[in-house]
Amino acid sequence: MNSTNNSGAAVAATNNSVANSDKSSNITKSSKKNARNPFLEILRKSRNTYKKQIIRDAQVKKSAIEHTLKVSDKDTNMEDIVFLANFYDMVEYRLLDSNRFTRDCERMGLNAFNVAQHVIFDGNKKLDEVLTFGLDKAYGNELIKMK
Repeated sequence: MNSTNNSGAAVAATNNSVANSDKSSNITKSSKKNARNPFLEILRKSRNTYKKQIIRDAQVKKSAIEHTLKVSDKDTNMEDIVFLANFYDMVEYRLLDSNRFTRDCERMGLNAFNVAQHVIFDGNKKLDEVLTFGLDKAYGNELIKMK
């Protein structure tokens, strides 16, 4: 009878330690989730603002970023100048350094710098598509808006 109680106590202790380890792993996961890159968070919020607009053009994208920077200053602790520096670094070093991207833009008669800004605004997924598959496949008919 005592051995049963002891094994029951061992199972209960094991269950408690598993439950406690699950709680600690949940805390770690949620804190990682909350620790987002401020630059990417501002872009995400800007895209959400942009998607809600009736008119969607380059000026509206710029306004969406400016609005998000004003509203998000407290949340992200990122100054406008730091955001813009990161944005243009991505334009310059991720896209304009790509021979394929610049050739695609020249072939289609597009200003590579302007198109690169649109691509960066659209996010990392679209950026990866452009670098992997080219502008034609990534944007298709949307390229007309970028002229």
